[in-house]
Amino acid sequence: MGLEKNLASTFNSMAIIYKEHANFKLALEYYHNSLRINRKLGLDKSTARNLNNIGNLFRAQKFYEKAISYYREALFINTKQGYVSGVSLNHLNIGRSAFEMGALELAQEQLIKGLSAARSSKSEERIPYAQRLLAQVHISLGNLDMAMHYIEQALRNSNKSKNASQIAKNQVIRGEILFLQGNVTEAKLMAEEAFEFYDSKDDLE
Repeated sequence: MGLEKNLASTFNSMAIIYKEHANFKLALEYYHNSLRINRKLGLDKSTARNLNNIGNLFRAQKFYEKAISYYREALFINTKQGYVSGVSLNHLNIGRSAFEMGALELAQEQLIKGLSAARSSKSEERIPYAQRLLAQVHISLGNLDMAMHYIEQALRNSNKSKNASQIAKNQVIRGEILFLQGNVTEAKLMAEEAFEFYDSKDDLE
């Protein structure tokens, strides 16, 4: 079992390398090889991780419905086994894919579930990530007050974790909301603050 488990891990690592080089065909092949072994060995957590990674591969190519099908399969395993961190990841990935394909109601539903699971697992990274995506969904829905509600929550949480990249992204979206609300001066100031955070990224990490 040990040799097969190591082989599955190697296949997964190879898939990541090929994905980073945009060789999606070989990445998919290696992910499936890893998935086949993990399923055979009954390694649920690794199987769910493989399925999520395959979903990411399809989302990167904008095959959103196919991506969602893999995320849902991973979600089923993680929910059944009680892997709360995996549950939050899968819900957020479904939500992001739905948002990117314009399915805003599904996106909102899944992101709220993902946010709830992220809070349960106390994920400092995923909580503001979910809140930022929910803000973007509400911008698309024209609900600027709710969008501001979520982005301000995201900013508070990213400030706590001192994640410069998250802070900057959240400030950009807050600036967008301010601009849409007609607060052009404040929007400009927010954009300037975002650039400052990008410049000082290394100091905050």
